[in-house]
Amino acid sequence: TILDEDALTAWLRKVVEAASISILEGTPECIEITRRVKGGQRYTFYLNYSSEPVCVNLVSPGTDLLGNREIKGDWEIIP
Repeated sequence: TILDEDALTAWLRKVVEAASISILEGTPECIEITRRVKGGQRYTFYLNYSSEPVCVNLVSPGTDLLGNREIKGDWEIIP
């Protein structure tokens, strides 16, 4: 079966929900969000694959490891 975009999206949403994976609505397609756990600490990485800065709503407050500053809410992710 070849699904159109709407049908594929609906099917993938069911697969993702069955796997207990969080869906972050409204995240631009150029942003990849990855979570890692090490030594009991949870890290969330935001990667911008576009050529321009993109503003995203962060999953939770945290620390920008590149700038060593606290961040929360809407944040500009540079490429």
